Order: sequence, then C-alpha cells, then structure tokens
Amino acid sequence: MEQRLLVEGINDIKVIGSLCQALKMPRPLWHESNDDYGRFVIVTKGKDNLLKRSIKFDTSISATLKIPELQNLGIVVDADENIDKRWQSIIAILTNAGYTNLPKAPSVKGTIILEDTLPKIGIWIMPNNQLSGYLEHFVELMIPANDDLFSIAQATTQNLIESSRNLFRPVDKQKVDIYTWLAWQSNPGVPMGTAIHNKYLDANSPGALQFIEWMKNTFQYPLS
Repeated sequence: MEQRLLVEGINDIKVIGSLCQALKMPRPLWHESNDDYGRFVIVTKGKDNLLKRSIKFDTSISATLKIPELQNLGIVVDADENIDKRWQSIIAILTNAGYTNLPKAPSVKGTIILEDTLPKIGIWIMPNNQLSGYLEHFVELMIPANDDLFSIAQATTQNLIESSRNLFRPVDKQKVDIYTWLAWQSNPGVPMGTAIHNKYLDANSPGALQFIEWMKNTFQYPLS
C-alpha cells in the first residue's frame, strides 16, 4: 500500500504533525511497513509546484497520482486570496487525471473524492475549506477562547497599517497577527508547531478536530 500527503511547505507539516501528536493520532500506513514516516509526506515547496502538472513526481499532484500502488492521497493547500480559484485549479488537475465524480465546491468538513480504479483523494483547503486565507488562519482558529492578547496583536498591526509604518503587505495582516501573538508568549517567537506542543494553541478546538477527522477519512491507519 502507498499513501501520500502533499503539503506546500515545512510549516504545514510541522503544524499537522504537532496536531496529530497532541491528539495521539497514529501514523498512517504506507508501503510494506511504517518505519520511514518521512516518505509519507511530500513537501512541494509552494502551491505553484503543488499545482503544476508536469514536473518531477515529488512536487506535483498529477505525478504523485502515478506512484505505483498509490491508494490514498491527501492534499493540503492554502486558499490564498481566492478559494474558488484555488479549488478550480485542483479540479482541473484531477479532471485531467481521469476523475469525473468531482464536487463543484469543497466540503466544509474537507473533501473526499472516490472514483473506481483511481486513488482516493482527500482535499483540505486552508484554513477551513470555506474562507480565503492561509495556514496561519487555521492556526488562529486554535487560539484559546479566553485569550486576550490576540485582539491586542490585531489592533497593533492594524495601527501600523493605518499609520503607513507597515513593511508587510496589508493582505498579509493575518499572518503578521499570528507571529506577533506568538512573540508575546512565555517562550517568545516559537514556531506554530511548537506552540501546539506548548499548549499556547488548543489542539481540541473545533477547527483542529475537524481537520483530524478529515485525516482519518482520507488515510488508512493501523488497526488499534
């Protein structure tokens, strides 16, 4: 059996890995053993590589689908500024690969595509399959409800924009919000994945649990 998880960057898999570890998720099965977890994950180094149709197999959806004995493929990609455009890009690639049973819009629970004789596909569009945004927006959904620092971080970055002192693009404000908030934790500036381990972020938040449920529905796991 072969299974693969395609992600855009290192931060994606660090957040996903930390979330799975925090919730005691087992590793998905792959090949003849489960010893080399690294082969399960393919980091494409950007959405442009992930969405390309004809580059080396370890950086594209269409080529990954050609891996012998591939049964399940999970795809995690940012919506960016336009979730509809991102969705249509993925659908075009899957159509070209022979899939016909394709929904018109992503499922809020994460999309699962089943097609006879073809690998099972799971698609998660960050942050929550409905809104435009990035991995950082997904992480924002894990900020504890009783946290009062994040609203201050948001106001601080907004003040920079309004006073024209921001060096970041306004469209990236929510990314800056998260990293500002992380800089104010008891261990300042830890990566997002470490923030899950440190319990600055709530792994049991509804958005995180929904993502884990999508993982369960996409991949096969060892029998407990």
